Amino acid sequence: MAVLDAVPHVTVQVRVAGELATEYDPLDDQAAAASLNSRQPEIHVKHSYIESKTGAEYSIEVTVTPEFEFPNNHDAIEAHVCLDGVWMAGKFYPKSDLISMTGTLAISTACFAAERAGGEPNIRRFIFAPITRSSEKSADEARIDIKRAKSLGIIKVVLLTGVMGEKHRRLIRQKYRRQELKFAEKAMKGREISHGTQFVASHEMPVMSVTKIYDSRQLGTFIFHYRSHKALQHEMIIPRDPSPESSTPTNLDEDELSHLSEADIRRLARERLRQYQVKEEWPLIKREADWTPRPARQWKIVKLDDGKQVFDLTDD
Repeated sequence: MAVLDAVPHVTVQVRVAGELATEYDPLDDQAAAASLNSRQPEIHVKHSYIESKTGAEYSIEVTVTPEFEFPNNHDAIEAHVCLDGVWMAGKFYPKSDLISMTGTLAISTACFAAERAGGEPNIRRFIFAPITRSSEKSADEARIDIKRAKSLGIIKVVLLTGVMGEKHRRLIRQKYRRQELKFAEKAMKGREISHGTQFVASHEMPVMSVTKIYDSRQLGTFIFHYRSHKALQHEMIIPRDPSPESSTPTNLDEDELSHLSEADIRRLARERLRQYQVKEEWPLIKREADWTPRPARQWKIVKLDDGKQVFDLTDD
């Protein structure tokens, strides 16, 4: 779970396909680059990497314990979610509900304006979708894609506290447009980004009344960079898969031989000898037409005093 030292007793997590996502810390150089691009002081920003999966729904969970200390007269904690650089949703939790129990804000949907006049606003759930690359986009399209790609693959959660005010009717201006996840090759050069966020229809009914929050003060920002398993490996966030080892051993040391039976050792020795004999066979030599074979040498047999017979190998 992501935690900020400057914001104790508050954690932020991402749940993917119903399971809490494992969080990975960025490399030192990635953290430094992220800090340079952030408008917040480094102590108030937490970067993490998580694994995204095509077609998986996800949600953001903010957990606050009763030990959390609200500043001044503030009586609410807010969480605002931006996906791929676009604000999508916000929720708050009242201080009065945290007196004796831990509170959790779960954000998994965005509310969009009615698609036609007289229609109802619609709720859509967050889902990971794969991006594609194109080499056929125009220069103008590529410039737009380069700007969009800077925030692609990012879940940004901004935490604030404030003072609860009056309730009023919700005004929904955000219109739903299906996210175009086809990017120019130039925009994706040097980027290990695999997914973007799209939205799928939900049967939930929108809440049409909201509470006004005043005097909002920012606590900190949590940024989750989501990537496929392969992309995480390419960015060296997680280790690569080990190379498959050969199932046939090439050399056996003494320790391995000690575990073999005598029959197995003899069998291996015969196989090794057979391989050696095949390898050491003399090549056939082409005989010339005038070649005359040498007669086989006749060895002299000598009888010893004890009656045994031996070959005389001397040249005499």
